[in-house]
Amino acid sequence: MNENLSYIEKLKTQIDSLGVIIDEMLDNSSIYYHDLNANSNILVLGASKYHWEKKDEKNQIRLRQEYNSFYSNFELLLHKATPKILKKLKTQTGGLST
Repeated sequence: MNENLSYIEKLKTQIDSLGVIIDEMLDNSSIYYHDLNANSNILVLGASKYHWEKKDEKNQIRLRQEYNSFYSNFELLLHKATPKILKKLKTQTGGLST
């Protein structure tokens, strides 16, 4: 029983760590608004109005590494999951891919 609790606690700690990294990444990044279709005779379909001005690539890389570590541990929980549960997770999360 203690092994399961420590495993779950490890996952919770990893999730908390991901949140901290995301906050740091957003604090160190900036986004600006620029509508490519404003005042233009040409319509650009699918053009985003928000763009990265400054990216925190260091934390993006760190976040990806931490996420991969978390996902590897989380995936162990899904080893014996039913197809119904896996389908539901895939639908709700967009796939949970690394």
